[in-house]
Amino acid sequence: MNVLVIDNCLYTRLGISCLLAEDENFNIHHVNDISAAIENIPSPAADVVLVNLTDYCKKNERNAMLLDFFEHFSGSRIFIYLNAPYPDSQRPLTLSRNVYILNKQSITTLLKTLQMLSEKANYPHSLVQYYGEYPTLTDREISIMQYWMEEVPNHKIARKLNICSRTVYVHKQHITEKMCVRNRLEFCYLYNVIKYVNYQPARTLLTANSDII
Repeated sequence: MNVLVIDNCLYTRLGISCLLAEDENFNIHHVNDISAAIENIPSPAADVVLVNLTDYCKKNERNAMLLDFFEHFSGSRIFIYLNAPYPDSQRPLTLSRNVYILNKQSITTLLKTLQMLSEKANYPHSLVQYYGEYPTLTDREISIMQYWMEEVPNHKIARKLNICSRTVYVHKQHITEKMCVRNRLEFCYLYNVIKYVNYQPARTLLTANSDII
């Protein structure tokens, strides 16, 4: 299994690399940031990418580098991890067919799982089976998520989606529960990264000019 580790913390990169390097099933490559990853894509291509995107969670402006990152590694299984207590889940949450998110405290559990799966004959398929390939959020929740983060009022979201305002409110509750956060502030922190993910079969959420009013 070819694994690419992307983290600006050298000790984290070395820690992950050393742990996985003990297993002969792994070929490890690590870099400092996503720009270095894009410029020096490892060969053979990475089966799994472990990437710390914490710094991007603090910025809500559009970032072309992140768009390029997800495009370049669309054929890999991408595990985003954050230096935050959320998502408050022991298992990575499935964002799309190939992207997952977890908190950094759960990295050790993830690495042990990868080691376990690497022993199987068809590990890419085993990885999909273990974590799933369908988004944690439904298509409707994904639509509401974008409008919500753009601060569109419930009644306007309801009119846009042809549902009632109460249904929008319930969907927002479900979104926070499924994403293992407590409130809108915590979810907004995650959204600054997950908005770049191409949700299938829904749509690419990040657009230059969304018609949301």
